[in-house]
Amino acid sequence: MTKIILQHGQTSQFVLGRKAAEKISAVEGIVRSPRTGQLIHAADERGETGDARRARIRAEFRK
Repeated sequence: MTKIILQHGQTSQFVLGRKAAEKISAVEGIVRSPRTGQLIHAADERGETGDARRARIRAEFRK
């Protein structure tokens, strides 16, 4: 299995996938709450884009 890390040509920014970001966060001691996990799972089932998922999570925690 190959790992794909994308790099934008002009900006030198790396784009990490969700699993890679979770591993980095775990090393730093950051874990997501069960509530956030449920929201992400529901967004995946709906087929939402990343922007829509982030907006839904922000809206949920603003209440």
